[in-house]
Amino acid sequence: MTFVIRAGLQIFADHPRLYWTRHSTPGKEWFRAQKPVPADPLWTAKKDSISLPGQVGLPGIRHSIGLARWWHLGISTLWVLNGLVFYVLLFMTGQWRLLVPTSWAVFPHAASVLIQYLSLNWPTETAWASYNGPQQIVYFITVFVAAPAALATGLGMSPALSTRFKRISKVLSIQNARSLHFLVLLWLLLFIVIHVTLVFTTGLFRNLNYVYAARGGHGWARFGIFAASMVVVIVLPRCLLPTSRGQTRRQTRTRRRDAQTRHRHLAVLHDNSPYRDLGPDHFTRRDPERAMRRMLREANSLGLTIRFEPITA
Repeated sequence: MTFVIRAGLQIFADHPRLYWTRHSTPGKEWFRAQKPVPADPLWTAKKDSISLPGQVGLPGIRHSIGLARWWHLGISTLWVLNGLVFYVLLFMTGQWRLLVPTSWAVFPHAASVLIQYLSLNWPTETAWASYNGPQQIVYFITVFVAAPAALATGLGMSPALSTRFKRISKVLSIQNARSLHFLVLLWLLLFIVIHVTLVFTTGLFRNLNYVYAARGGHGWARFGIFAASMVVVIVLPRCLLPTSRGQTRRQTRTRRRDAQTRHRHLAVLHDNSPYRDLGPDHFTRRDPERAMRRMLREANSLGLTIRFEPITA
């Protein structure tokens, strides 16, 4: 999730404006992280992009949307596959009953538990056997609403899919999908912050044993696994970024060589003759019979007939 979120923020930084309208009309955005679009007619998308710190964006380079999309889509594919395995196991083992509220009583219970949290009088933790009201509601929204919405709105931002499924795109335009995708991101960020905070404050070693070993206990072994995973999250992008940047530079050099080769080929074909405007009737003068046949067909389509005679001097 860290990689997905960081790459997603980098994509957003390339056009840091969100709209509820179909068109990206300047001044119509409901959220922006950039100054208003100036009246300068030469204001370009490159000027509109913003820079993110290397610790936030991935790859952390201004106007690097291509590389950011490579990271975002690549890691998101793994995230989707992991989610599919999670859903299969969730329903095969019956654990979905822990996440799905089955009674309206969950809401007053959630309010009572939230009052306990706010008073810093932690409720008895029984997440290993069942979730309390807030946990059940939040997990249900995250697993069965936010996660599918992230996938659906992500696909909705694809120009190819938006063009192919026009009935859906009329309701969920690319800009609407982009705004909803951003709202899902905010929910996931809020969930991660609160979830990690509660894991740390309600019994760190016991909770990490639940997460990494599926059993209770207070040993240090699972904390070591957690620390190692955090090192991987921090170090892995730093190790892979030079490779991905190098690949991008190689592709840029290849495109530049191809452009230079095409330029040389065109230079060979060019005979250095001065430029001369061919004129609007060039093709008529080049093939007058074809032009007459076209005019004859047009006249016949109108129920008329015409006859061509040469003009005598």
